Amino acid sequence: MPKENLGFSKRLNAKLSEKRLSQADLCRLTGLASSMISHYCNGQRVPSVRTAMKIAEALDTTIEDLAIFKSPEEESLLFVAQGEGAYSRETLPDGLSNIEQTALVKFRKLNADGRAKTMAYLDDLLSTGKYS
Repeated sequence: MPKENLGFSKRLNAKLSEKRLSQADLCRLTGLASSMISHYCNGQRVPSVRTAMKIAEALDTTIEDLAIFKSPEEESLLFVAQGEGAYSRETLPDGLSNIEQTALVKFRKLNADGRAKTMAYLDDLLSTGKYS
């Protein structure tokens, strides 16, 4: 079992304990199947970023609290799920919200053309004044 799975499950179980919630409570709060919550808590699987965000929201915390570790000698590293498999590491700036973290991870996966289109789209959205 990858070390990242155990790290996520350890932080998830700690947060459940801190909030005095059971796995069943988390199922009700997230709408996720009890088998999936059990796999996450036991370190057998890791959630996708979207699912980790749903869990973080249900626990009134951030994805950072569940999936990022920090130590004095290293930068913040976000374990980003690849499908339902192991996490890869992406260095991200501190202080980003869940949606900003997700957007940045996706943006970094784009090639130059995709990044240019994304920036043009953002400029268009902002120029309308409707979304800012």
